[in-house]
This record gives sequence, structure tokens and C-alpha cells, in this order.
Amino acid sequence: MENDNSQHKRRIHYSGKYPRNFEEKYKELNPDKYADEIKHIIGKGNTPAGMHIPIMVKEILDVLSIKPGMTGFDATLGYGGHTMAML
Repeated sequence: MENDNSQHKRRIHYSGKYPRNFEEKYKELNPDKYADEIKHIIGKGNTPAGMHIPIMVKEILDVLSIKPGMTGFDATLGYGGHTMAML
């Protein structure tokens, strides 16, 4: 084996794909600035970090058959997505 005195070169970091700062890690937490990112994430069927997307809202409303003037109580531990639809 030859004695190679050349200095070790670090591998190239590919910019743009991965965030360098923690503040850039979850772009979804800043929806006004990264609206396209959020649209892309939702389009893939995923839920953006820090967000809640209620599921089966139409089905729940159909089962409950809520009519104007009815009284209800929401005892779920979510973010109120179904309740907002009920109102």
C-alpha cells in the first residue's frame, strides 16, 4: 500500500433536500410561508406536522343526523374538527 499524504476530503452535503436548522425541519408549522409544502403533504395522504385533519366527517354527520335546535355534547379529545362541522 502506498503512503498517500493527500488530505482527506469530506463528502459533499447535498443542499436543499434536508434542513440545516431545526427551525426549518417542520415547515408545516408555518402554513402561511409554506402553503405549497402543506398542499403537497396533504395530497400524498399524510397529515402535516402540528396539524389535525378530521376523518370520516361526512359519515359521522350522517350517523348522528343532527338537526337545527338539537343539543349535543362533544366528549372527544381531538382538535374540534368534527364539532366545527356539526356547528
